[in-house]
Amino acid sequence: MDGEANQSLAHGRPNSGPSAEDVRNIAKSYSEKIFMNWQLLYKMLERYEGVIQRRWVSMDTGQRKQVLLTAYPNMPVHHRPDFVAWCGWHWEEADLLPAADRKSRDAFLLPCLNQEDLLQEYSLLLFLYVRSREHPNAFAAKDMEGTHLGTNLHVLRPGFLENYPMFTGWLTHETFGELALYDPYPEVSGTVRLTSRIRDPGFGLILLEAQDRIYSILAECCRLILDHIPNETLMDPSLLEAPMPEIFRPPKLDSVAFVKKEAPYRLRASLELNRLHSIILNEFWTCEDNMWSLRENPAYFSQALAEYKNHQYECTPDGRYILSDWRRVLGSYLVFEYGMLEVWGVLSEQVAYLEVLHAKYEAEIRLERPLPREYHQAFQQLLYSLDRFSERLTHQTFTAFFASPSMRCCKPCAWDSSGKLRRCIGPERSSSPLDRVAWFFESLKIAEPNYPGHYLDMFTDMLDRFLSFDPQAQRLISPYVADLLPPLLALNTCRAYIEQFHPWAISIRLSMSAEGRQAEMAERFTAATPFMKGFLEDRIIELPDVVANLGDPSLVDLSYPADLERTHQNTDTMRRAEFNLNKFWKRVDRHTKTDMGPGLRDLLARRASQRTALQNKNAKSSPPTSLPASPTTAGQPANQVFSPPDRGVSKTELLANQPKVKIKTRKGGPSSEEPAAEDTPDENEPPQSPVERKFLVDQRALNVFNTLFYQPDGRPANQVPWREFMHAMQSVGFTAETNGGSMWVFTPQWEGPRITIHEPHPVNKLSLDQAKKAGRRLAKTYGWHGGLFELRH
Repeated sequence: MDGEANQSLAHGRPNSGPSAEDVRNIAKSYSEKIFMNWQLLYKMLERYEGVIQRRWVSMDTGQRKQVLLTAYPNMPVHHRPDFVAWCGWHWEEADLLPAADRKSRDAFLLPCLNQEDLLQEYSLLLFLYVRSREHPNAFAAKDMEGTHLGTNLHVLRPGFLENYPMFTGWLTHETFGELALYDPYPEVSGTVRLTSRIRDPGFGLILLEAQDRIYSILAECCRLILDHIPNETLMDPSLLEAPMPEIFRPPKLDSVAFVKKEAPYRLRASLELNRLHSIILNEFWTCEDNMWSLRENPAYFSQALAEYKNHQYECTPDGRYILSDWRRVLGSYLVFEYGMLEVWGVLSEQVAYLEVLHAKYEAEIRLERPLPREYHQAFQQLLYSLDRFSERLTHQTFTAFFASPSMRCCKPCAWDSSGKLRRCIGPERSSSPLDRVAWFFESLKIAEPNYPGHYLDMFTDMLDRFLSFDPQAQRLISPYVADLLPPLLALNTCRAYIEQFHPWAISIRLSMSAEGRQAEMAERFTAATPFMKGFLEDRIIELPDVVANLGDPSLVDLSYPADLERTHQNTDTMRRAEFNLNKFWKRVDRHTKTDMGPGLRDLLARRASQRTALQNKNAKSSPPTSLPASPTTAGQPANQVFSPPDRGVSKTELLANQPKVKIKTRKGGPSSEEPAAEDTPDENEPPQSPVERKFLVDQRALNVFNTLFYQPDGRPANQVPWREFMHAMQSVGFTAETNGGSMWVFTPQWEGPRITIHEPHPVNKLSLDQAKKAGRRLAKTYGWHGGLFELRH
């Protein structure tokens, strides 16, 4: 039975829709074929996996394409064919939703099946490897997610049947896709199978149809690859060939581009709250570093404020405020930066609470039972917070893009009196790079509050691909806008971690839409985070003019030649700039005490100043000839993404031939504890970890660490290619894996905390500013400094 059967159930109503018996018959037919093809796929891979792998690898592109098109005629050509089809409708055709023909419908039903991805050497092998070894129910949530765009655009039209949820969590073809009468009181009656239900059977039939097509196509691909064996003898045990050694295992993840290509064919990892907490903590520490750089480095402060001002409504030709209204710009910037720090602090507390509840209820969690009420509500509250924060950051990114210097002169926009963007003026459908990039951001703004989490990865993935192929479009993304994308992706990664908590994730998200539940979660969120109100409502901090003027680089000298030779003149200039910046922040802190959240209060309370030691000495003492390095420099803006791309790096180049680590250890093994606030060293004295380690590394790694812990000695500091940074981290005992987007998690082989660092993409190079930030993260987490790394002869 094909898609027409489910399409015939579309737009049913309680009085005219299909009967439960009709749905059961359709679901049973799909389920039987799914299990038949899955078992056939398993048996073929069990007997001939090595043969299949060697024959596929030995084929050229034309032969592979012939196999794919024979198994799936009219297979879409491009990556994410559903998105490509949608974009084609928007940019070229008159109507957004034309009648969906068979080929177009398949693009929305099976977006993971396309020639661009599967013609790669290992993508199909990975697909076969994973699908043959895991039960179909393990992929129910993932395959359902793949159809979201088609169902929301009404290309895939689910039938309507009230009060009959469908269950996809069972392990036999008789129960997989089972239809049951809805029970509003499952705890009372004992019917507790809410964890794996799909509320509307129409959506369940779409899922079953997609899985039926996937398993049948994969089984047919295996038959075509094994074309030298007749079908009637394929499973004959007497004709079993001598097994060949397998040449493939799921490869390690080693680049963002590689991960994005193979993500549709991998099984999502199970929920690990400690890893989720690690992502959030690393983003929190990144915001801490940024906040401290704003307070400690006058050059960084001046550049950050100038970039923010250039992306504000006031600076557009339609702006109702004069460009010199520094007080308003500064007040808005403080609200946003303070809020971003608190975002990750709030999320960290909520995940820590979840970890406590997980330990409390671990013995009670069963697949056939719903989660304990307290645990279930904690997940809901975390998802609610992620949705609110993501919506706010999406708005910030959207507004900054259309107010950026590269866009304001090209695409006039209409703003309301409060500075909110209403719409952009221009052709509704155009194929120019300008209008296509603008359409990406407009669509993301619309999709995020209505379909939280579903489209963010898709939009950013396709935007990244579009920019990588069009240098003209790349120039439209300013460094400030590029800086806003990694935390947005981090928020979506956190949502993805929860929504892969199969099989309970479906019921967690569905129950959030219950009557009164949104109001209850909003009330609880507001009561717990009153300090986030200004951030979420995009307000400004009202500063007196005299205070705002202290931070205006056009009125106050904030020149900071930190990268130049330490002459007496440069030293005096730096001291004067630091004094002016310190004076500004003291006045700001006095006026914003009520606007500070616990994260910022804790930061100011526990971290001592890390500026030059000259600031704390007698002004009459003669300055030294050389000063220690500044926390940051006036270099390029952080995270230079969307610049002209560097040469791509293959996974074999990146991870092959990792050098062995030789470590000189004093007083035992390494420590993972962070130094106390009162022991925070001055920068002219390298931080001493409880256990001093010496790393013997090759010249490549040494060059990287010399840049991470840069000391200005007259030699120029170069950018660090990402492949060199990965090599350096692996050479001192880290393993690397990605959590999605540009986030890379580095895990030490010794006992110690993980650290997360964003890969610049697609430029694939760390600027000096980014490299020094990474160095400070390593210093904070592990107590490292530049003197710990020596050349291995």
